[in-house]
This record gives sequence, C-alpha cells and structure tokens, in this order.
Amino acid sequence: MDVAGPRILIADDDPTARRLLKVWVHALGCEAAMASDGWEALGAIQHDVPALMLLGLEMPRMGGMEVLRALRREGLDLPVIVITAHGSIEAAVEAMKEGAYDFLPKPFDPKHLEIVIRKALEHRRLLVLLGRGFGTYGRGRQPIPARLYSPEKEGVTHHRVGYGEMGDSCIPPPFDLPTRSMRPC
Repeated sequence: MDVAGPRILIADDDPTARRLLKVWVHALGCEAAMASDGWEALGAIQHDVPALMLLGLEMPRMGGMEVLRALRREGLDLPVIVITAHGSIEAAVEAMKEGAYDFLPKPFDPKHLEIVIRKALEHRRLLVLLGRGFGTYGRGRQPIPARLYSPEKEGVTHHRVGYGEMGDSCIPPPFDLPTRSMRPC
C-alpha cells in the first residue's frame, strides 16, 4: 500500500497488535513503521523521526517508560500515545509525567484511537509552527542526524537520540487525513 501521510511508529512487543495498529494507521492515510521493543523504537527514531509514536509499556529489552524517559532526556517533542494491556492509574500518571501525549488501556475503541491520533498529529503540527518541533515527514523525508550513545561504553542500557535544526521550509501543512473509518475489513 502506497501511503504518503505522516509517519507513525508503532512500538509493541505483540506482533498481532502491531499488525492491527498498522491496518488502522493505514486506514487513516498515514505511513506505519514498526518496532518490537524500545531499542528498535529508538533506533527507528534515530534514523527517521516519525510524526507520532504508538508505544507499548511492557516490552523486552527496553520498556515504554524507558523510551519515554530517553525522549524526554533529549528534549524531543514527539507525541507518544501509550497503548498497553497493563494499564493502571499509576502507570498512566507516570507515563504522562514522562511526556506521553495520551494513555489508552487495551482493549480500546478504534474510533477513540482515531480521535487521539488526529489530535496528537495536530498538536505536533502546532509545535512545529511554533518552532518547538523538528524534522520533516512524508515523501522526501531526510534522516534526522542523531547521536548514538554506545551501550558497551560505560554499561549504559539506552540509546541517546537527537535531532537537527529546522528551517522555515520544513514547516509542514496541516495533516489532511481522510475522514474514512478505521475499521479494518
């Protein structure tokens, strides 16, 4: 499927959930990239910063909270929607404190996910317009220069990610997503 909309990174350890989220993301007219854990998610962000991330909390090697902390530590204003089957009020509060845009416990209503995604993409667009955002999206994206902190060096267990400077020519237009339903066939 050739999709030219904003790129959404789906990071979840459940392959079935990733595939279903990918179908819903494509139904919104967005590109989808996938990661099976936090390490892969940070590597994908380092290579090409998405417009939005859907993030699971409980994942092997590096969990969602650690990813949120790494993004926050680097000052990345990437909207992250945490989606988890291990949801509790305490986990939701902690995720929001660590910079999550929203928190959705599984199972969730696809229409609600659609609304949250649309609001998060608009939030990101406004951040870019205000000069707090970063990077580009869609066709012709350029990789964002990033710093990788070696895990072997000093026993560190996380990636460090960064981003390049953004000029006025990088300000994106509003995300014009189709209004069709997200229900898969």
